[in-house]
Amino acid sequence: MRACTQTAMAPGAEAELCQQARFSRLGIYTLLALIIGAVLAPHFGVLAEDAQTFLFPLFAVVFYFIPKNRAQRLPLVLLLFVVLLWLATSAFVRGALPQGAETSRIYLSRLQGDSDGMQARGLYQRINEIARTYELPRMELVQRFFSDEADALQWLHRNPRSPFVIWGAPEWYTVSLAPNQSDLLSPHKLDGSCPTETKGERFDNNSFCIPPFGGRFELVLVPESITIPDTPPELGRHFIAWLARGLSLDKKPGRPWNGSDKASKPVSQSARLLAMRRDAVIEALRIDGPWASGTPHGLAHFLLGTLDCIEGLEQGAPEQRLFESSLEHFRKAASLVAETDNPRLFAAIFNNAALVKLLLARGENDVQQARKWFALAADSASGGRGTRYALKNISQLY
Repeated sequence: MRACTQTAMAPGAEAELCQQARFSRLGIYTLLALIIGAVLAPHFGVLAEDAQTFLFPLFAVVFYFIPKNRAQRLPLVLLLFVVLLWLATSAFVRGALPQGAETSRIYLSRLQGDSDGMQARGLYQRINEIARTYELPRMELVQRFFSDEADALQWLHRNPRSPFVIWGAPEWYTVSLAPNQSDLLSPHKLDGSCPTETKGERFDNNSFCIPPFGGRFELVLVPESITIPDTPPELGRHFIAWLARGLSLDKKPGRPWNGSDKASKPVSQSARLLAMRRDAVIEALRIDGPWASGTPHGLAHFLLGTLDCIEGLEQGAPEQRLFESSLEHFRKAASLVAETDNPRLFAAIFNNAALVKLLLARGENDVQQARKWFALAADSASGGRGTRYALKNISQLY
């Protein structure tokens, strides 16, 4: 194909110009085919972002080979650089690389059945509007699907700055919470009541001792996941925004407290952090309206009960009021969450409620009630940490 016309220039100069202006006919036809493919891809159920992403390197290669004269082509090094940059950015936006944000972010994956991505973008834009209004953590998009809860939790392991990721269906999306919440929710080890012979052992921040019983008991800090309805839309979106605040407050590292020196106990840092978390969760609890499910409020009561339990353990046995408040929150949570709808949260509620019942126990009847609640959590079909912890905890009572 020639881009030459008759001119009055010298024959040699005309021949040189025509030689430089030659283009590959095959390259031009391939370029047109790629453009048509990019335009038609969304009509065949392929997201425009995916079509553009996967066709980009083909566009780059075709552009490189269109000029027949090698002197007119882009430098090969530049082409390789562009392809490598495409690989890195594509991996990043699809969550294959750690996000590396300096501040906490919540993330939204692609949603099932959202072929054009508009429902996800609507959720993303609205939550960020709420976040800007109240100075809450921002939301970012992850351009990929999560196949199941394990896939989402694995991604959260690689992105420890994120408290949770949202995925699933637009009408009932799943919120998978980061499994490493022990450092976020519990600033200090809760082992002040443990016997001295266990001090040298290494335990997670969610385990503690109850003096009348042997061994350690484990508290569920957050369930693996919950489902939240998006109808009415504003309720779920405000709830998500405030939940992000409650679970993503940064913690400055502090020294563990071993419970031996009451005067040196770092109450200020711990109490301030727990109070800020409690305030954010209370704001989430205030999002009231015609919810399609009691799960969001059930999760809020579960978190408030857990925070009260943690603060009571850190302040010591005299803080019975905190344990009583904790148990009341767990009772409210249990009344709002159905095992069939959210078995992970259901098991976590009864495991934690049983632990608080043991902390308040005044006789064998209280211990028997705790056993029943452990059994409810252990018999749950969730298979999550609430069930696993309940099985371990109930063994400490025999």
